[in-house]
Amino acid sequence: MILPHDGDSGGVRRMRRIAAGLQERGYLVTSLVLRSERDLVTQWEEIPLLCQHLDRLICPGDLPLWQLVPFIPPQCSLYTFHLHLGMHDWNTENRNIFCRRIHKATTARWIQTRIRQMGSRCEWFGVAPFDGDIYEVPADRGLRIGTLAHAWYGWKNTRAVIDALPAIQEQCPGMELLAYGQNSYDLPGRFVLKPDACCRRTIYSQCRVWIVPSISEGIGMCGLEAMLCRTPVVSADNRGIREYADEDTCLLFQLAKPEDMVRHVLHLLHDWDAGRRMAECAYARVSTLKFDDCLDLIEGILGGGESG
Repeated sequence: MILPHDGDSGGVRRMRRIAAGLQERGYLVTSLVLRSERDLVTQWEEIPLLCQHLDRLICPGDLPLWQLVPFIPPQCSLYTFHLHLGMHDWNTENRNIFCRRIHKATTARWIQTRIRQMGSRCEWFGVAPFDGDIYEVPADRGLRIGTLAHAWYGWKNTRAVIDALPAIQEQCPGMELLAYGQNSYDLPGRFVLKPDACCRRTIYSQCRVWIVPSISEGIGMCGLEAMLCRTPVVSADNRGIREYADEDTCLLFQLAKPEDMVRHVLHLLHDWDAGRRMAECAYARVSTLKFDDCLDLIEGILGGGESG
């Protein structure tokens, strides 16, 4: 399994969890972390040599596996797992999607549909939390709102939350912002850098509202994890959120109407009973999602079937 870097982003955590789960089920899994992030070509000699001893090679869909296809022995089956679509490198994803030797799979139904509309086969392996220890912990939620702060990827849309803070603070002066991320981010609130699962569940559990402002997501793990911690979620209607939630389990807003985000956040800050009822409804739904079910589907995908 190829990993684009040794960081702790959601996509890398998901791929690591898949690798660990397959290992637990008896597969011999080798993980290769790229020396140069998202650049397979700098290791073009090493990877084909490695593949001489492999039955399968799994790679994130936004890494240019298509460039190495001519050099990889035919007995090694190739897979791209599309966790996002069009967010990192759309040209690379297109090349992988249209390469008939590569098997395509995804965690999101909307991505599966899009790839199939492009004329390629794509299998779905489900939505589930990949950290088993994300759950609510006793904490004072105060008047805190939380979000993922990301300085590098504009599609995470952290700026929308920052821009909305003055309007929220005007009507809720005691409001606090609590955020976390993988890179340092200068923002008007408390920021936690690279929290582990234990720290993340504490962060979620300290918030009365969790905001997912992303322009697009494969599924968007922050919203799912917040729901597991019984934290009410306000989310942009970014396709990914609908893989596990709807209007009954979170408050949605359109990206063109950030004022609706402000309105939803203020509603939940001022009416904790309503937020708690929605959070319980969300928890009842997402707590049924199990990673073992995803692994069952992944094993079926790896077990055979046609590429294309």
